[in-house]
Amino acid sequence: MKLCIVGFLFAFSACFSSLALAQTTQEYSAVQNVSADAAGHIKVETLTNIEPNNSYDRHIHSYWENRYVTEGRDNLANKGITSVSTELNYENFIIIPWFAKGINTDYSEVNLNIIYATVLSKNLELLSGYSAIASREESSNAYDNEVSLELIYSFAQQVQLISSLYYSFDDKVLF
Repeated sequence: MKLCIVGFLFAFSACFSSLALAQTTQEYSAVQNVSADAAGHIKVETLTNIEPNNSYDRHIHSYWENRYVTEGRDNLANKGITSVSTELNYENFIIIPWFAKGINTDYSEVNLNIIYATVLSKNLELLSGYSAIASREESSNAYDNEVSLELIYSFAQQVQLISSLYYSFDDKVLF
């Protein structure tokens, strides 16, 4: 619980300072936002709101899901999860700490995602990443390390085809 509170305060301070930066920057443009979903998996979305046009950016996301389902598994037996993540972007590198807490269950999870993103062509992007995952459920701790590779083809600004591969070192499985 203390770790979730510390994570939330860190994410809030990063968001607050990012807001101050956005208000003082004069050049703006739409940017691609890379974030993690409730499972820590990479998601790409195009932001249509005003963002600063510089090489450094940071922001925060909070999530609430009534069921925690990943890779087709209901991880918490019909129970939900709340989480907060913050993205720290510098040029092509993205660092995403993600903190989650189960709703009506003794579950918590912390992920640290490090991603490198590059543009291969006008419509094609490649993201490679590493995730360190630590979770706790009813006094049982679990750890995992994953690498990921994502290929994103943009048909139009709001239409993208995303192909993702993840490999779990601890489970020794590719998904």
